[in-house]
Amino acid sequence: MLIGHANCALYRGVLLQGGFSLSFPVLETNRLKLDALSKDDSTSLFELFSDNSVVEYYDLNAFTELSQAINLIAFFNARFKESSGIRWAIRLKETNEFIGTCGFNTWSPKMKNATLGYDLLPKYWGTH
Repeated sequence: MLIGHANCALYRGVLLQGGFSLSFPVLETNRLKLDALSKDDSTSLFELFSDNSVVEYYDLNAFTELSQAINLIAFFNARFKESSGIRWAIRLKETNEFIGTCGFNTWSPKMKNATLGYDLLPKYWGTH
């Protein structure tokens, strides 16, 4: 649950205030774990965003260089630190395998709105 006002927000017990956060929230279900993207995810994120079918409706072209994935991870992490968005890595809980990302693409406590997004490796499309 997201609760927020002014420059503060409380998300699942994590205080976000003026670009400062205590910790990145980790969420778990029976099958999935959502946690922070790290530089270790660069190759997996490159695989995801270099697939034309994944980025077909995005406002970007398919990645052609690993550095693009590294830069995207830095961008996602900066948005969390600025309290303007959050992006989780989606992993299979049993194996810790990266399968995609999800999160708030934009987040405006003042306007009380957010834009959600997700992307999955195509081999996980339509599975349950």
